[in-house]
Amino acid sequence: MAEKSYDKISPTAIDVAFVRAHFTNMPFAREIFQLARKFAHIPLYERVPSSILRLAIFFPHSVESVAGLEIRYLSTNMILETLGETWAIVEIAAGISARSLEWAGRQTHYIETDLPEMLETKQSIFNTIASNKGIEDNSNHAFMPLNALNSSDWNALGEKYFAGRNLKIAVVNEGLLGYLSPEEKRQLRDNIRNFLTMFAAEGMWLSPDFVNQPSYNLTWISKRIQRNTERKTMRPLDRFSDRGEIVNFLQQGGFRVDFPPNDEILDKLTCIPKMHLKRERVRPLLSLHQTCCAKLM
Repeated sequence: MAEKSYDKISPTAIDVAFVRAHFTNMPFAREIFQLARKFAHIPLYERVPSSILRLAIFFPHSVESVAGLEIRYLSTNMILETLGETWAIVEIAAGISARSLEWAGRQTHYIETDLPEMLETKQSIFNTIASNKGIEDNSNHAFMPLNALNSSDWNALGEKYFAGRNLKIAVVNEGLLGYLSPEEKRQLRDNIRNFLTMFAAEGMWLSPDFVNQPSYNLTWISKRIQRNTERKTMRPLDRFSDRGEIVNFLQQGGFRVDFPPNDEILDKLTCIPKMHLKRERVRPLLSLHQTCCAKLM
């Protein structure tokens, strides 16, 4: 499928950046949003007074959305933190995530990928923040255009950065799978399996996108927001219906599956003090946004 079919997915990153900047104290969240607004259409609610934004605490969907975005980010980081410097990280559909900025001072090989226009935006944001924060250039950090559904792009990535190297590879994606159709999910899964088989048999695929929240469990507000997102992206959102379906999907693709618990993340969530939330209100969301760790069988 042509890359232009996915052009409308990337701008949704500005919505995520807005939420993280206003309702959390996540690393670089404010800086990323202030820079990203120069490159993308700013949603209407950015012009809402901060006094009204504080009312988000009273809306369950707002709490779930904000906490979910932070949980999924920390859940993935928690697993990455256990890996040594013999591991490389390949982030696909990287958008304007702060993860590479957090890893910038390490010796880990970190390759960020996305569609060309989005990747150019990310590079501009990364370079500006790195300059402002005094983050030194790292030869182990790189950007490479990649359509994750194109197998030849994966081969080019592997040949350029990993051929002949004795590295383990963690492939990471966050916020992508829901926009892909079932067939596209299978294509992505198979591309990642083939990439790891060829370049890092001991590697893994990490993603918090395997959210088992079927549409019939959504509230009316959630359904309305989903419809708006589908209109904006021109793609229907597709989720897995339960954990069993997720496991079957990955096992059929040649992966064994694990979902490390998120319990220790609760104390790290900055949205709790920022939004004055009760911990017990957030605790049930921890299991919903567990990062899936998939390794080759």
